[in-house]
Amino acid sequence: MKNILLIGSTGKMGEMIKKNIPSPFYIEDSIDLSSSLVKDKQYYAVLDFSSPKGTMTYAPIFISRHIPYIAGTTGLTNRMIETLKKLCEEHHSYFNLVPNFNLSFNAFINSLIEVKKNFDSALIEEWHNITKKDLPSGSALAIQEALEPLKVKFVVHRINKTKFIHKVTLFSSTDLYKAKHIVLDRVGYMKGIVFALNNISPFGFKNGL
Repeated sequence: MKNILLIGSTGKMGEMIKKNIPSPFYIEDSIDLSSSLVKDKQYYAVLDFSSPKGTMTYAPIFISRHIPYIAGTTGLTNRMIETLKKLCEEHHSYFNLVPNFNLSFNAFINSLIEVKKNFDSALIEEWHNITKKDLPSGSALAIQEALEPLKVKFVVHRINKTKFIHKVTLFSSTDLYKAKHIVLDRVGYMKGIVFALNNISPFGFKNGL
């Protein structure tokens, strides 16, 4: 059995993980806003679905302990990411930052990378629940990164629904290309989380699955 520390355990992703994480993984301990005690023990890995403040509080602790750290945190600044990279180098430890754990979403991004060479600009539209704080989301920014060097515009919708939708329109002087990805249930992220847990490297900073 592989014991996991879950940070952000009372959020929507945390609740989903606690209910659906498959064997051989299991949540041994958790940290949330009401319980921030860091126990002195070894874990197979840390899963973090908290906030930039939470990640920058706890990641340095576990990186220094050489415990693999997998974060679905969005909203990290470039400065924060550079700090985490330096900590990984300093402690010879592992950190995996994943904007979106949905495997088909990552396939969606890869398909855009193949198509983008025929286009000049792009429009990224996204629909998330009204509780989503970062604008645009980490997933939308991951799409933007994949579409570089195209010129990109964002249209962000925050609605009272649970579907997570990303629609991309690519433009050229002669063509228009549209693609859409929809997550119907958060449980769809579980396969990507298990993939990340099964593909931990000895050390280094990894961005994405």
